[in-house]
Amino acid sequence: MATLRLEIETTDRSLADDLIGRRYDADPHRVVALPGNATLKIDHLVKRYTLGVPETIVVLLDIGKDIAIGLVSAWLYDKLKGRAKTLTIEDTEVHIMQSDIEIHIKSRVERKE
Repeated sequence: MATLRLEIETTDRSLADDLIGRRYDADPHRVVALPGNATLKIDHLVKRYTLGVPETIVVLLDIGKDIAIGLVSAWLYDKLKGRAKTLTIEDTEVHIMQSDIEIHIKSRVERKE
């Protein structure tokens, strides 16, 4: 199983909650099963309390052996579109477009295998 580190910068204070399907503060260690044989867990959240300054959500994406990368990237894109300012996958900033997310996840998984 490969684990990818994703960093999401956002001014949408509810995005972390939406990623895990409940309030992050109530269940910060929640692991969410994603479509396509992957799981997501928020590693940590860097909150910034100044108005308009983005917070950073650091996510660990565990990829199963028989991953359906298209389903995982579609899920991520649906959660992030219009809400995230930047997405970084393993130290590479990625355009928030489903095709770019899919390409970068695929290339990172291939490197880790």
